[in-house]
Amino acid sequence: METTKATGRIIRPAHLALANLAWRDETRPNLHGVYLSPTHAVATDGACMGIVDVAPESATLPEAPALIPCILEADDAKRIAKAIPGKANDELRQFVVDVEKTNSNGRLHGHTLDDRFQEMPQVAGKVDGAGFPDWRQVVPSAEPTAVFAMDAALLVKVLQTAIKCHGKGTKAVVKVEVYGEGMPVKITGRTEDGDAMTFVVMPCRM
Repeated sequence: METTKATGRIIRPAHLALANLAWRDETRPNLHGVYLSPTHAVATDGACMGIVDVAPESATLPEAPALIPCILEADDAKRIAKAIPGKANDELRQFVVDVEKTNSNGRLHGHTLDDRFQEMPQVAGKVDGAGFPDWRQVVPSAEPTAVFAMDAALLVKVLQTAIKCHGKGTKAVVKVEVYGEGMPVKITGRTEDGDAMTFVVMPCRM
């Protein structure tokens, strides 16, 4: 089992945002949340997965014990994310875990800071991280056949439009066609009436 170095743990908004990809309810508690390990935050619903690295500077408080990997329940992750000031410096945009308390019982303890730097205690549900699947086995490790950069918001816009065109009756399945680095990406599918639909997304530079 993984453990962190003997430091405290700071969870950033990007780590908490992964709760959107977690299993939808508590029928699978090992997937209904954000897995926190020494090096990554991970969430999956079995169909898609999100991984956010933990930067070295996210480990502070050298006097704290090691954080045992655990799963922060999805609903609590979303609640804590809302408690973090939306427009603030990096010092405010964080959830600081009380590692000693978290390791010693079945809850995750810590605090956020309000815009006056006052500590706001946070207590969240947690699940033993040992039940989380080995996510590294799912991530492709071979050389990719093509690499391209896209505006995430633009991609979301196209996919949301594809879903609306398809209708609510069945799952909207699209095909993504890649023609090479620097080339537009074509996304095709069918509308709810069976008509062909095509979307072209332009690449961008990283």
